[in-house]
Amino acid sequence: MAATTNPTAGSTVASAGTSDVDSIQYRNYRAINDGSFAQMTTTSGDWGYASLTASGNTQVKTGAGQLHTVICGTATGNISLYDGTSANGNTIQATYGLVVGSTTFDVSFKTGLFVVLSGAGVAMVTFR
Repeated sequence: MAATTNPTAGSTVASAGTSDVDSIQYRNYRAINDGSFAQMTTTSGDWGYASLTASGNTQVKTGAGQLHTVICGTATGNISLYDGTSANGNTIQATYGLVVGSTTFDVSFKTGLFVVLSGAGVAMVTFR
């Protein structure tokens, strides 16, 4: 079984007509609604995270990337999310009260991911 490469998606799959998959590598691409693929704004396809356990300002990531979720363990306080290196950056999410559970954002940022946590809340931010 020979592997073929799809240059648009950057993936390698087994020949048509087989059920085996050699190696699918979509890490640096995202699917578009029309069925095509576009390169992501970040070169890293791996998810990262930052645990936030105290009030304060945290530079979670510098440079372009994607914010996936905010997961809250203790809902005491507020959180604000910015595309930038400070709270003066573009607002991704204005201040909102923490709620236990997860909130999915799935948005791209250009400059960096900066988080302001106030109160005694405990949260985790996932990104790439």
